[in-house]
Amino acid sequence: AARPIFSRAASAYENLLTQPLSQSAQAHVLSNAGAAHHLAGDFGPAMLDLRRAELLSPATPNLRVRLAATRAAVRTDSAASATPPASAHEADLADLARDLALSAPQQWLWRAAALGYACFWSALLLRLLIPHDFARKPGPAILVALAALFAIPAGALAALHFRDARAAFQAVVLHESIGRSEPDDLTGAPSSPAPLKPGSEIRILAQRSGGDGRTWIRIAPIDAPSAPDDSPVWIPESAAARVLDTYR
Repeated sequence: AARPIFSRAASAYENLLTQPLSQSAQAHVLSNAGAAHHLAGDFGPAMLDLRRAELLSPATPNLRVRLAATRAAVRTDSAASATPPASAHEADLADLARDLALSAPQQWLWRAAALGYACFWSALLLRLLIPHDFARKPGPAILVALAALFAIPAGALAALHFRDARAAFQAVVLHESIGRSEPDDLTGAPSSPAPLKPGSEIRILAQRSGGDGRTWIRIAPIDAPSAPDDSPVWIPESAAARVLDTYR
């Protein structure tokens, strides 16, 4: 009886995304919408919202636990029995530092990298030009600190670029769908006896127009290292949604 209430709450959260919000606020809204979808039993939209929140700001409070709980729910087909692993509640300093760096708005990272780059080369030039006996000459420690000021945001930008490049081919199954061996319901035989579950995370390998006029995508599990050419899996494009959206 409570599921329609949670479904309406999820829709209300998603409607907030039409308003001008900061990157962090968008991530909070998407995380709350994903949690509401989860409680409503809509694991496809729940996983999609949570993954998009993760792209925007992985340091969002409770996001790590909500993602783990939704993944467990997808495996068990039950929101009630979905218990995230204990590791979902734990994060070491390296995880926290990575999440905070990837949560920073990209314009901030660009500005910090540019500032560090300019300051480093200015200090290095001063060190080369100032006479050796001048007391205020920039020392090695200052140069190292300025190099770090450039390297840290530059590294975060590189990590964001790599992550977004991977996410561009990632998607979430929104509703139960039967994978086909060909991009057509009529000529393509079922690729497996069980349909794909809503909330399943997938990689998009190819896209093609099917014989039925619809657009189809060839997919593989998101954690699969490769997909065998002799057993392709095709689903309609409308059955899934790409993780990388226009929020960032």
